[in-house]
Parts: sequence; structure tokens; C-alpha cells
Amino acid sequence: MRELFHNLVDEKWVYSEENVMIVAGQVADRIQELTGDAVKLFLGRVECSKGGHPVHTDELTLKDHCVYKPTNEEENLTAYSCGVLLTKDYLGGNFQFKDPHKAISKKKHYLNGVVFDLQQKHLVTPHKDGDRWVLLMWFTTRKSSDLVIHCHKDYPYHEKN
Repeated sequence: MRELFHNLVDEKWVYSEENVMIVAGQVADRIQELTGDAVKLFLGRVECSKGGHPVHTDELTLKDHCVYKPTNEEENLTAYSCGVLLTKDYLGGNFQFKDPHKAISKKKHYLNGVVFDLQQKHLVTPHKDGDRWVLLMWFTTRKSSDLVIHCHKDYPYHEKN
């Protein structure tokens, strides 16, 4: 599965656990509509990685302990990744799938979610001249799992308590 979910957040979106859960609920509902998989949020975080990410597949990890690897055939689980681009004022930072080689333009990705199953190889090129903030979320069909929501301390748009 590779889908672009439109209008998940707006330009005024601020980080809070509640706001992450609202977006996650929208994504989970759309995943179920498209695939029939009842998923729930496992991990949500806001990050900025100037160095980008080399070609990889995602794993669901919690505190350096891998709890789900998509290659583990003993478990009959399905998992999905979603990245929502929160900023656009930077150079580089292109998200793309490896096979087939397909980039998602910044214009298409901004405020929208790129959703795909964990087996999809993808990368993000390094960026400069600004910060590329992304809300990353991972969903699983696992019945019970810990939930972690985290935001990098430098993300400038936090909900005021």
C-alpha cells in the first residue's frame, strides 16, 4: 500500500499528545477503509533529521527493543507507516520510495500524510537552509502494545498548557 492522505493537519497545527491522537485516528480509519485492517497507533513522534535517512524499511521499536520486524514470519501482523510533513521552508529533504523510484514532492507532502506498509523501502535526502519537521506515526494490528508519543524538544510549535 502507498497512499497520500490529504489534509491531515493545517498550517496552525501544534504538537500535543491529544493532537497526535486525533491525526492518528483519522489515519487509522482511512487505513481500515482501504485495507480492512483494524490498526492502532503504536508510536508517534515529531522529528527533524538534517542528515536524512538512507534507504531502509521501518521497524516498530520501543526503547531500543524491537517489538515488530516485518520480516518475522512467526507473527501474523500488519503494520503501516505515516509521515506528515509539517514544514516546507528548507532545501532538499525529499521523501522517496526506492522501488520503483518515486519521489513525493514537498508540495504534495506538505500537511498531508504519506502512508505505506512497513515493507516499502524508502529514503529521505539530507536537507539544509531550514528545518524539515515531520510527524511520524506507526500503526499495527497487534492487539496490545505500549503506546509512545514523543516530540523533539526543539520543535517550535507545542501546545501551550
